[in-house]
Amino acid sequence: MKITPILFSLLIAAALFGCDSSTEKKAMDAAHNANEKAKDAVEATQEKANEAADAMKEQAEKAKAATANAVENAAESVAAKAAKEKQEAADALKKEQALKEEALKK
Repeated sequence: MKITPILFSLLIAAALFGCDSSTEKKAMDAAHNANEKAKDAVEATQEKANEAADAMKEQAEKAKAATANAVENAAESVAAKAAKEKQEAADALKKEQALKEEALKK
């Protein structure tokens, strides 16, 4: 069995107060149980922290995908608008040339 600071302090306290062996054993058992409970609490906390980290990672990945999707949609919208403006400019140019040709015929 590993002697921890809590266990060691209880052992010294028991020795200083002159407890009999059964009281000393009870103190050591209590210290051991407290140690085990502390270890279990640490493990549970680590598990919860890992779960929270995984959830945060998943949310970050979802946000990244949503951002990429929004950027793609914006790019498609800009490209569609540019194509429409290009077509409108080409139509206006054709109309202008048609008017010039008509004016030259007169």
